[in-house]
Amino acid sequence: MNNDENTPPERVKLGSLLRQIGREAGLTDEDCKVFDDVRDKTTATLDSALEHWLRTEVAAAYDEMKADPSRGLTVEQVLQHLAEKRASRSR
Repeated sequence: MNNDENTPPERVKLGSLLRQIGREAGLTDEDCKVFDDVRDKTTATLDSALEHWLRTEVAAAYDEMKADPSRGLTVEQVLQHLAEKRASRSR
C-alpha cells in the first residue's frame, strides 16, 4: 500500500531506511514490506485520531472561547505557567 507520490518525504525516508536496514540484516523484499504496512497502518490510525480530536475537543474549546473570551488566558499567564512547570521539573 506504499503510495510514495502522496506520502510526505519524512515517511518515505523512514520506510526506505527501514527497508535498507532490513536488507542489510538479510531480509527479502517481501519481509521488508512489513515495514511499509506498519507505517501505513500507524499513519492512518494517527490521522483518524487527530481528525477526531480536532472535530471534537478542539472545535468545542474554540466555540467556548468564542462565546466567552474572558475564560481564556493571556500570553503572559501561559508563559508564567510554563515557566513554573519547567522550574518544578528541574528541582
